[in-house]
Amino acid sequence: MEHVHAIVTSLMGQPQSDVYHFRPLVAQPFVGRTGYVDGGNACIIQTPWYCVHFIRAALCVLEGVRFISVQRFAFFLVAKSAQAGSILTVYGAPSFFSVSASCTASCLDAGNVVRDLFEEALLQRADASFRFVVRDGLLPTVDVPCPVIALAKTSGLIPSSLATHPGMWSVEIAPGDYVVRLHAAAYTPCRAQGAPLFSELAFLSRDLVFPGYPSGLVLTDRFARVTNEEHDYLLCLFESASGPAWASIRAGIRLGNAHDVLDNVSTLK
Repeated sequence: MEHVHAIVTSLMGQPQSDVYHFRPLVAQPFVGRTGYVDGGNACIIQTPWYCVHFIRAALCVLEGVRFISVQRFAFFLVAKSAQAGSILTVYGAPSFFSVSASCTASCLDAGNVVRDLFEEALLQRADASFRFVVRDGLLPTVDVPCPVIALAKTSGLIPSSLATHPGMWSVEIAPGDYVVRLHAAAYTPCRAQGAPLFSELAFLSRDLVFPGYPSGLVLTDRFARVTNEEHDYLLCLFESASGPAWASIRAGIRLGNAHDVLDNVSTLK
C-alpha cells in the first residue's frame, strides 16, 4: 500500500487528513443526569417466507458514573415476505411504541429496521432535564427533549490517519459530523454526531474496562444485548410451544439453511 500512497500523493498532493484541525479534549466534570440508549435483536426463526425476531432495547440513566435506573423492554416481531418488502406484526411491544404494517426491507432485515425505530421511541422518553442522552449508532430522525449525541464504535468514515492519532481530541470531518478520541488509552476513536459536548462525554469515558467509550453505554449494552444463549433458549421455547406444527417450521428453517450451504459450496469452487 505504501507505494500506492506515494503515487497518489505525487499526482494529487498530500491527503486531506493532513489538514484536519484537532481540538484537544480535557475531561470536564459536571453535575447532572445523562441517558443512554442501545438495542439488540436476534432472528430466532428464518425461513424463505417469514422471520421471527426478538428485539430488546434499554434506556439507562446515570448520575455521573452512578447507575440510577433502567427502562428495559423486549418483544417479538414477525416479518412476512411480501412483493415490495415485508408485512410486520409486533407481539408484546410496550404501548408507547407502534410500527406501520409493512416496510420495504426484507423479512430478515426488518428486525434491524424495527429495532432502530424502537431505539428512537426510547430516546423520546429521555427527560428534558438530562444534560444529554447518548445513542449507540446514528442520530435519530425524531425530536428528543434533550441534547443527543450519537456515538458509533466502528465507522468506514474514519480515515486511517485519524484512527492512529494519539491523545484526546475531536475533529469535525463534515458539518455536525465528528471523529472523537475520548481517552488517551482508547482502543479506537469513535464517530460522533449531534451535540458536541465531548469534554463532558470524555469525563464519562474513563472506565479502564473500555477506555474512550462511555461507561453508560457499556452498561446499557449489557441490558439490551441478545446473547447466543438466549437465541438458543428462545428457539427451544418455540419448538416446545409449536407441537406438531414444528415439523413444517423446521422444514422452512432447513430450506433457508440449504441456501447457505450452496453459497458456501460456490465459494469453495
